[in-house]
Amino acid sequence: HTTNLYSVSNQNGVSANPLFVAAGDYRLQASSPARNKATDGSDLGAFPFTVGPIDRIEISPSPSVTLAVKGTQAFSAQAYDAANNPIANPSISWSVTPAAGTIDGNGIFTASCAAGSYSGAIKATSGSVSASVSVVLQVGSLASLDVTPTSATVVTKGTQSFSAAGKDSCGNTVPTAAISWSLDASGAAAGSVDPASGLFTAGCTPGSYPDAVIATAGAIKGTASVTVQAGALATLTISPQNPTMAAGAQQSFAAQGADSCGNALT
Repeated sequence: HTTNLYSVSNQNGVSANPLFVAAGDYRLQASSPARNKATDGSDLGAFPFTVGPIDRIEISPSPSVTLAVKGTQAFSAQAYDAANNPIANPSISWSVTPAAGTIDGNGIFTASCAAGSYSGAIKATSGSVSASVSVVLQVGSLASLDVTPTSATVVTKGTQSFSAAGKDSCGNTVPTAAISWSLDASGAAAGSVDPASGLFTAGCTPGSYPDAVIATAGAIKGTASVTVQAGALATLTISPQNPTMAAGAQQSFAAQGADSCGNALT
């Protein structure tokens, strides 16, 4: 039977349950009141307290951890015997599902760039006993804005739509609600851009405008370049205009084409 009463004279004859491990297992539990009660300081009883072999491993934190891609998390593991006694300094090895990230010998996990859920990805093992926890990797914070197209060639008074996608440090798409559009100082000569939609309208000054279009979300910016070219033929100017000529004289005329902004066309 598991209840075995005993008396100790220096406790005024008070009896207590010695707390055996289990029915038929008369080793003392770690919390047994019979521990260290013999006159020589040893456990009282024929079967003193001993820690058994590893029965299970508990990982902390558990059962699941959520963190951002490239994030880190420290894990620890505690081994117990069948009587729930902690085992000091067990030999624990760590492993991880490769797609989830890496883990070192001290249980420090470093997440990969692949956002997703990884069931039982982190494993602690001692001999034939192991335990695992799951990991959920979420996209990271906004790190960059990718503007599309990265460069565009637009004729004078023409239009070009730009869009921007937020990315974390791994290149995963980050939902970005509010993106504003503007032009840098040199881009002001290139034309104008709608601050809400990113629709660029070219001005009348042909030229190259690197990184002129700017998308902004908080402190993060992305840029695109614009080249403005002369537009289609809109006018022909003949020169000279209304010349005075003598009878039988000859006169050479020239015609110059221009776009709607007056830029000369060759």
